[in-house]
Amino acid sequence: MAKDNVSLPLRQVFLNLILFRVFLPLIVVGVTAVAGVGYLGKQNLLNQQNQVVQSVTQIVDQHLVHGGRILDSVARLAETAGAENLNTFMKSTWESYGYFETLYCLDKNNKITFIMPSEQNYSGLDMSNLPDFQKTKEQQGSNQSFSISRPFISVRTGDPTVYLIRALSHGGTVVGELNLGLFQKEIERISNSQGKDFVFITDQSGTLLAHPNPGLVKQQINLSNLDIFQGALNGKAVNFYTYYSERVLGSATRVDKTGWVVVDQIPLAIFLSSYAWISILIFAASLAIWITLAWNLRKQIQRNVIAPLEQLSLSANALTLGDFTHVKALTVIPTSFSELHKLASDFQIMSTFLHARETDLQNAHNELEAKVEERTEELSVINDNLKATSENLQQSNLELQSEIAERTRAEEQLAQKIIEIENAHKELKNAQSQILQQEKLASIGQLAAGVAHEINNPIGFVNSNLGTLRTYMVNLLLLIDAFADNGPWAQEDAEKQKERITRMKQEIDFEFLREDIPKLISESIDGTSRVKRIVQDLRDFSRIGGAEWQLADLHEGLDSTLNILNNELKYKAVVLREYGALPRVECIPSQINQVCMNVVINAAQAIQDNGQITIRSGCSTDEVWISISDNGKGISPEDIAKIFDPFFTTKPVGLGTGLGLSVSHGIIKNHRGRIEVQSEMRKGTTFTIHLPIRQRPNENATAPPKLDEAP
Repeated sequence: MAKDNVSLPLRQVFLNLILFRVFLPLIVVGVTAVAGVGYLGKQNLLNQQNQVVQSVTQIVDQHLVHGGRILDSVARLAETAGAENLNTFMKSTWESYGYFETLYCLDKNNKITFIMPSEQNYSGLDMSNLPDFQKTKEQQGSNQSFSISRPFISVRTGDPTVYLIRALSHGGTVVGELNLGLFQKEIERISNSQGKDFVFITDQSGTLLAHPNPGLVKQQINLSNLDIFQGALNGKAVNFYTYYSERVLGSATRVDKTGWVVVDQIPLAIFLSSYAWISILIFAASLAIWITLAWNLRKQIQRNVIAPLEQLSLSANALTLGDFTHVKALTVIPTSFSELHKLASDFQIMSTFLHARETDLQNAHNELEAKVEERTEELSVINDNLKATSENLQQSNLELQSEIAERTRAEEQLAQKIIEIENAHKELKNAQSQILQQEKLASIGQLAAGVAHEINNPIGFVNSNLGTLRTYMVNLLLLIDAFADNGPWAQEDAEKQKERITRMKQEIDFEFLREDIPKLISESIDGTSRVKRIVQDLRDFSRIGGAEWQLADLHEGLDSTLNILNNELKYKAVVLREYGALPRVECIPSQINQVCMNVVINAAQAIQDNGQITIRSGCSTDEVWISISDNGKGISPEDIAKIFDPFFTTKPVGLGTGLGLSVSHGIIKNHRGRIEVQSEMRKGTTFTIHLPIRQRPNENATAPPKLDEAP
């Protein structure tokens, strides 16, 4: 047999399985766990360092902001108070707060005018010559009103110090010398609590401002060569870098107001040593677990896999010889795996099957015969059922045809009814149109006397003016004849003609005619224009064919209606027009004018003596409104619910038909609007008409067509 076909023993297979499928994955898991713990530890440490750095940054910001507020209060007083008050305030501020080492007040030339604590030797000193004062740089991108100088070591205190400088509106500056020793104390406190982890602060050039070693700060050590410092300036995250030939892990951030850099770092060796023991423990635990698992797995495989398989092999050999006694022993094999137990059961079932195969075949043949007979009987029953079903379907088909015929007759009757309803609807619309026109003509009839009076007045003075103009014309023609030498005096000499013409001009009062004739003509034109306007408004209002949807100016319709009603209103009420800005509204203008006329007439009739009618208008997003208010007698609550009913009226006989508000309500409803009524007895009534700016197309059969807005 070839070497490639040699099968390995089962024990060797399981040993290889334990080694390559258990031990090596366990080692990989251990290494992964160590790497994961290291990574999480690093991230946790970086988060802690970021929190420390952020807290120190907030302390720096608060320290500078508080100093800036104190300096700003001193500057505000310096801008408003005199020299004596400023000196007193600076002294009290320095003594009360103790925030600044020294407070200076400089004039326009940067010379010291006041100093606190007071030192006469410094009075008049020009601070612009000081190097640290010259390096003052405005803080860009902030809302503060003061400047911050580059840090320097104070000669007095030996601590890092900065100048806070606030310019004055009238010239000059206020300067505060701010000690940064608070940062050194905060750094030392953090270093004592963090152990090997320590924090330091540098300015924007890398010079130390605070460090656990104060000597380095006083030496003005510059750390700008550190990678983390360069990364903080450039906005890049640098965590691993070299600090005095030692690899460290750190975090850094910049102070927004000054550009200073705050760094928190720890030696990398200390960080790694804390995880070396964790790695050793993980590997040791992995090895112990593997040895325990391998030993236990070997015992379990020998007992529950190898031994049962050997016994199963013996039983299989016996089965090939026809000995079925060993098969029954397979049921007591001590296996813990369902596959081996199933394999033993399958052997026993196979033996039983071979032993009883002939009996089963005979029984199957008998059962097949019985099922064939049973199936034949079922098919006979099914055939009978199919015949009965066919007869039922024929009967149902006849009934369905009869029902279809009845439904067809019902549909024909329904179509006839629909035609009758449509004819009735057309007749109803015609009747409504007639009622609408009758109501309109009835309104005009009620106003006929007033309209006639409005027309008669201008016609009267036009007629009078024409008579006067005729007299003026006769005199002017005589004067013209005198100039033209066409009269009986044509043979007179020039001097007599001149005297006669002068006398005739005096007799006819020529200068008065020159002034009065243009006035008479202007008044006559104005009168005829008034008559034309009234007639045009009447024609527009009473026009029958004006029931077309269009974009209309409601204010023009209101003014036209009020012009027709002028004679009716002027003796009873004053009309106030408080129009708002309205867009052009899609409507039937003649119908809207009739609604407004009905409401205004009712308002005038509700006023007993001289009153007031106020007409307002306005619009919202998709609708306009017109309100008509009067200060008449009002409407009782029980009548408000019935005012839109046909033929209902509270007027005396002969003053109303009871159709005005009913017709108006129908018109507004046809425009998809609404009428609202508010009334109070003895105080007046307000009718508010709401109309949509545009009618929604295809909402129902009476919907208007879509119109384009006129320019």
